[in-house]
Amino acid sequence: MKTRGSLCFTKPNSQEDRRVFGNLSFREMTYELLDWFRINHRILPWRVLSPGHADPYLVWLSETMLQQTTVATVLPYFERFRTELSSVEAVAAASEDHILSLWSGLGYYSRARRFREAAQQLVQGIWHQHEIKTCPSFWPTTPNEWQRLSGVGPYTAAAICSMAFHAPVVPIDGNIRRIFMRLIGTEVRSRDSDQQVHALAQIWPHKVSSPVPWGDFAQGLMDLGALICRPQRPLCETCPWKRRCLSAGKISAHSTLQTTKIRPRPQRRSFALYLTNEKGEVYFEKETSKLLQGLLTVPFISVTSEPLPIPTFRHAFSHFDWWVTVVHVPVTGRPTVLDKPELPSEWRESLLPHGANFFPLGLSGKWIPCTQLENYPLSALVKKIIKIR
Repeated sequence: MKTRGSLCFTKPNSQEDRRVFGNLSFREMTYELLDWFRINHRILPWRVLSPGHADPYLVWLSETMLQQTTVATVLPYFERFRTELSSVEAVAAASEDHILSLWSGLGYYSRARRFREAAQQLVQGIWHQHEIKTCPSFWPTTPNEWQRLSGVGPYTAAAICSMAFHAPVVPIDGNIRRIFMRLIGTEVRSRDSDQQVHALAQIWPHKVSSPVPWGDFAQGLMDLGALICRPQRPLCETCPWKRRCLSAGKISAHSTLQTTKIRPRPQRRSFALYLTNEKGEVYFEKETSKLLQGLLTVPFISVTSEPLPIPTFRHAFSHFDWWVTVVHVPVTGRPTVLDKPELPSEWRESLLPHGANFFPLGLSGKWIPCTQLENYPLSALVKKIIKIR
């Protein structure tokens, strides 16, 4: 096996390939999946089935939004984003605040910032051998070219190239990895199984000699994983590959392809200070943490002492749970310093475990009218706080 950039290329007819993939009839399976996909495909706004070609911008936007996020969640954000910013040039010219406001509530905001950076790189043409151009006359068409852009990894690059240009590449995401692992008869993810999955993706196009709409094939795999070859309770009887798959009918009801023990999720507890003034304005600051960088937030104070306050709600991030107790603090006018806000006495010890060290609280942010909040980049966490208050 040898590598070019970040992609692996495996010699198609090796003895190891024949041993692992001996049950697979690549040409027949390709057309079985394509036939299934034409009848059962999901209708999605970024899709164009063959013989047409999908808009690379819409495919790229959808794949960026779908990272760590479900299709159902993405759809309204996708429609709003493409309505306001209908081209890569429009994204490149937009401010970061505008991009984040359109992304507001979708989470993983670094995706939005990198998407904007990559759009600027495209407009400048720096993906093309790192040369500067005034405007791209054509899109990148190979995975390696796409991966020169900010935030575009191997999967996204392969997905765009296959879906938008019918390039003979097979993208590997969680759904497709699961399908391939089951095809070769394993439910245990390991370094060996990952190598086999990527080898299978590499050799598949080499095994099919006739022209194939590889974008339909890739999307067929995506839909097969979402609709049929599900993590739990796969519908093997309705799968177009049930005669080919070594795992068909043998998968346990609770199969999840877990290889490591699930660890308890870290917990964070904070007070959220919801500051309002007599003009009907709410106080916000610019978020500086890596998690929500660039968004607006209310002041948070971490809870570090016992007894713990009763939380108003729990907000789940990908890797931890944040328990938030919302405290509404009415203030007069627009002060620049908030000196010991009025808080319930029973919470004071938890909120101020170090006495007055937390205060005075400097108010260097902005006051925004309640009626204008939807125009600003706010996280789903802050939106919950606003809704509750």
